[in-house]
Amino acid sequence: TDIVRLTEWRKKKLKRLSKLLPGKIQPLAPNEALNLLEEIVALAQREPHRPTDWRGRPGGIVSLPERLTPVLVGDLHASVDNMLVVLTQNGFLEALEEGRCCLVILGDAIYSGVHLHPEDLHRSLRMMDFLFRLKLRFPDRVFYLRGHHDSFSGEQGSGDLQLGALWESELRRTRGKKYLRTMERYYALMPYLALSRDFVACHAGAPAFKVTRDMLINIRQYPDLENALTRNRAHKANRRTGYNKNDVKRFRKRLALEENIPFITAHNPLSGNDTPWSQVDDIPQHWQVYSGGVHWVGLATRVGGRMVPLKYPGEPLLALFNSQYARPAFPLRTPSR
Repeated sequence: TDIVRLTEWRKKKLKRLSKLLPGKIQPLAPNEALNLLEEIVALAQREPHRPTDWRGRPGGIVSLPERLTPVLVGDLHASVDNMLVVLTQNGFLEALEEGRCCLVILGDAIYSGVHLHPEDLHRSLRMMDFLFRLKLRFPDRVFYLRGHHDSFSGEQGSGDLQLGALWESELRRTRGKKYLRTMERYYALMPYLALSRDFVACHAGAPAFKVTRDMLINIRQYPDLENALTRNRAHKANRRTGYNKNDVKRFRKRLALEENIPFITAHNPLSGNDTPWSQVDDIPQHWQVYSGGVHWVGLATRVGGRMVPLKYPGEPLLALFNSQYARPAFPLRTPSR
């Protein structure tokens, strides 16, 4: 039947992924995790498709070539299951391996929530190790934009929880001070905006003030701009701050994009199961994708020459991968290009 064939097709993708990333998907030992993160920092210092800022460092923009089909994934919030759903749906994994597509994570891959337990922090370690392994395997095809939880800042609390402080404490406890310092270096090197001919994407929202491409490249000189791209939300009657449709229109114009080009964000889902959201707050061609839900995994990609929002059913794939497909891991190293 079609269901049996589809199931076998998806299983083959998990098996293929196990060859690309050998070993179980689980938190690495502290020394392995540090070695991996140091390689990731070294990659970030020379990351492709990023115009350099005035100091010669990779700037705030990832400017994607047209030959790469983008796959934009919203907040994962530590759901490796959902990342596996993305990698085993459609032809994304094959396209990634063959150099025909790129994966862009729109920030906030770690867990966030009002009720935080030790297992949630464990899941965050597992998520980041997995994404770093993907980045190491495909250094010019996997990009992670900065979100408001990609920080140790105490300003990112949820309710009474200071998630940044808890995350910092967990990394210090499980990985040590050197890992913590290296993660801070990684956060400081992260890009904020992904840009192509047919979309612009960031974690949160458009700045409610005039910006230039040069400002976005040199974003570390503009804290208000960093804050807007990682924390801003659409203006509402009960929210006096935030951006509106005129801000989005101006943002596109400043980036030399046409008016109908999708502006894609994550950060503020309508609900955990309502994704993708194709017209955020009635702003034309403003999409929101959320990828951390239980029932649905939202994303955006290019189909037939134009960007489209998609969603796939959530599935518990991690246990299946670790029990049936995980192979012995090899020493970490950057693949030759």
